[in-house]
Amino acid sequence: MSAPTQQSIVDILSDAYARLNRSAWIVVIPLVLNLLLWYGPAVSFAPLFLQSAQLLREMQPDDAPESTGEVRQIRDQTILVLQELGSDDMRPQLAWLNSVPYTIYGFRPGGASADAIGLPFVSAQPAKINPATAFSVEGLTDVAISFAMVNLVGLVLSGCYLQLLAMAVQTTPSSRGVLDAIVVTMGRLLLYALTITAIAVVLLIPLSIFTFLLISLNPAFGAFVLLAGSAIWLWAGIYLGFTRELMVLNDYGPFQAIRASITLVRASFWRVMSLVSVLLIVVAGVGIIFAGLIGTMPGLIGTIIVSAYLMSGLSLARMRFVQTHQVAVIPSPT
Repeated sequence: MSAPTQQSIVDILSDAYARLNRSAWIVVIPLVLNLLLWYGPAVSFAPLFLQSAQLLREMQPDDAPESTGEVRQIRDQTILVLQELGSDDMRPQLAWLNSVPYTIYGFRPGGASADAIGLPFVSAQPAKINPATAFSVEGLTDVAISFAMVNLVGLVLSGCYLQLLAMAVQTTPSSRGVLDAIVVTMGRLLLYALTITAIAVVLLIPLSIFTFLLISLNPAFGAFVLLAGSAIWLWAGIYLGFTRELMVLNDYGPFQAIRASITLVRASFWRVMSLVSVLLIVVAGVGIIFAGLIGTMPGLIGTIIVSAYLMSGLSLARMRFVQTHQVAVIPSPT
């Protein structure tokens, strides 16, 4: 079978929003998530960070023999960073299993669900907490509870959201019922996240130790190795970036979807990079616009609504991109 004529990225985006307009209920899920993030209780790691800062002061007091001006400066800068992190809402950093777009005022460092072309997240301003309503994490038990609760909510919403996106682009209904399909998708998302996390732990721990030792011996070369490692991780994220869409669209398991994503990117590399570029431009642009709007209540409400619609369209465009590019390069599951 010959490959169909490929749509341009602009055509894929236009088609995605047309489909979203016919399936507007998809937007309800990111709206719910945004409301939870903006108005629900935050998760504060302030007690842990304050304990760490106090421990650092005790380990490096001003009157210690080795406490030079440079050492004190590094210590004070580290304490300032810990204090700043203590005022941030940590839910976005804990939500490794979330694939639902949100507009949050914070930094998305990387979790098992944050890959190079999975960009339904808009950064608008630093995420600060309300100490009166926040859940304060004071020990490892609280860390485990907050991590489990945040990811349980994220996993359930992600399963529902991805299934709705797939239903909006599929021409034939799934052989499974909707609830069964959501449960299966949740299980596969969890397995995929655990797989990526295990790989990251196995690779990053020895590499981090090696890089730390290298930096202590040769700072310039160590910094180069660190930069090269970050580039490799970004490159891997690009090749794995369509795994979730393939799991949902083709009923693939995580490992089959990983192979299929790599195959798709290899076969359509420049098309993928075009999509990545468009997503980066859109997300960066709307982040700047939203940052100027969320300072007022009407602006915040409008931002939540508009961003839920806008980011859902981009998520649907990713799903359509996979659907229109997998025909010639990825065999159907047997």
